[in-house]
Amino acid sequence: MLANKSMLQRIHIIGGPGSGKTYAARRLSHRLGTPAYDLDDLLWDSAAQNYGVRAPEVVRDARLVAIIEEEVWIIEGVYYRWLKPSFERADIIFVMCPNVYLRDWRILKRFASRKFGIMATKRESLLDFYRLIQWNHKYDVDNLKRAMDFIRELEHKVVTCRSADDLLSRVAELTPKDVEAFSRLCGDAAHVKRLDDNLQLSQENYAMIEQRYLDLLRELSTNESPHSNRSLFEHLKGTYELLAKWDNPNDVCIGGLFHSIYGTQYYKVPSANLSDRKHIADVIGSAAEELAFLFCTTDRVGFFREADKTSPVLIDTTSKKSVPVSAETMLRYV
Repeated sequence: MLANKSMLQRIHIIGGPGSGKTYAARRLSHRLGTPAYDLDDLLWDSAAQNYGVRAPEVVRDARLVAIIEEEVWIIEGVYYRWLKPSFERADIIFVMCPNVYLRDWRILKRFASRKFGIMATKRESLLDFYRLIQWNHKYDVDNLKRAMDFIRELEHKVVTCRSADDLLSRVAELTPKDVEAFSRLCGDAAHVKRLDDNLQLSQENYAMIEQRYLDLLRELSTNESPHSNRSLFEHLKGTYELLAKWDNPNDVCIGGLFHSIYGTQYYKVPSANLSDRKHIADVIGSAAEELAFLFCTTDRVGFFREADKTSPVLIDTTSKKSVPVSAETMLRYV
């Protein structure tokens, strides 16, 4: 049974863009009968004509105080620096840590919905979208770490979750005794309830990856290359799992399994040389290798500009030459 309103009156949810904060807050709001507030509505000036105009800090802070002075609330957002009063008053702080590529996918879907008027909300430019994707990839190693340091004294009431469903299940499992313990603890780190924020490949999905692909990844020493606080090998397997869960074609999933092996515009640790392309294509197939190659060697800004064109042309980041691709290949790349 879901924890009732009297048990958790004030909930703060923090996480990167596309982490499921808003979805989780709405679900909790519906089930608990507690009002939910999006911190974007406090930070940004809704009356401004242009996208990305911040509200005056005095107005922002006054609105925050008005919310947290209420007896019950759910607050969600990516921010932390101006939210100490909220963190301190919250009964529990949920930290959302889903895989970064899952967040990318959600950001892309949200952008498309706004761009084509499916969602009647603010409309970012393509450049705004690109910058958000860039920031999303820095969030875990920069903003989230600083946020965790910021609330370190409150870690006795921090719960880390991998998804909105994980958060909801944890709320459902809380008992009055648990909530009482949260308020009684004073920073004892041994009592902090955490999950591994890396997306671990389940045994079922692991078995879906053919052994020859895993052998090739090990041959390329991806298990020895660091990536996002784990090995590149684990990162690539996690990417494969997400693509498989989204029911992508097999060559797209395999392309994702090898998507950073030549190094990329931002991950400059190549596991293979471009002279190895034929060997890799012989193992994983030419279609999958082409996707991995394009991901590694073409400009991301150019990709976003060309994504919806019928005759897309990408730009090689090294030679700066044009790389024409078919609309079908671009669709699979997306």
